[in-house]
Amino acid sequence: MITVQQLRMARAALNISQSVVAEAIGLNPMAISDIENEKTKNPKASTLSALQGFYENCGLEFTEAGGVRPNNAEIKIYKGDEGFRNFYNDIYSTSKDGSGDIAIQNGLPDYLIKHLGSDYYDMHSKRMVKISPNVRVLIKEGDKSLIGSNFATYKTVPAEHFNDQTIYIYGDQTGFITFGDEVEVLVLDNPEITRSLRVSFDVIWENAKDIH
Repeated sequence: MITVQQLRMARAALNISQSVVAEAIGLNPMAISDIENEKTKNPKASTLSALQGFYENCGLEFTEAGGVRPNNAEIKIYKGDEGFRNFYNDIYSTSKDGSGDIAIQNGLPDYLIKHLGSDYYDMHSKRMVKISPNVRVLIKEGDKSLIGSNFATYKTVPAEHFNDQTIYIYGDQTGFITFGDEVEVLVLDNPEITRSLRVSFDVIWENAKDIH
């Protein structure tokens, strides 16, 4: 488990405010302050995990020796429901920084609610509306679960062209989501590959059906 000292070091390394961190993970800024100043003696494990996920998404790595350093790895893996929420925090952070063109292929809305939780998704939906990103989602023909319709545009593809491997293209990254008993996301941070996949998505999007 990460330490309070590492949390302070991580925020200092990124030179960001407690308010920025709090907004990214859905907490009050005072809660971040209380944790860093050790007024909160036993922070929830879920809160520490969310903070760790946020800083790791920002390119930092927590070392076993109690330090913090940049992580230059091109591949990130998120596992479980908490990891899935950290993945969504990464999407939001990337979009907020100006890379707001998000393309989602083989969208499976029901699985999102199952693994993210309805409360978290409501929070995510509201923050996405505020930054107004360009979000395009390809779903299977006949699917009516347009849960992100307040900030995303949906089109449908025939069932024979749809599979359960959901792909998120955002910024210079591509996330490959596998839904099972435990959700797992592999994120590839490679601008050239992401650019190629985005071109392929655009072709499919142009030929997909609008939802009326």
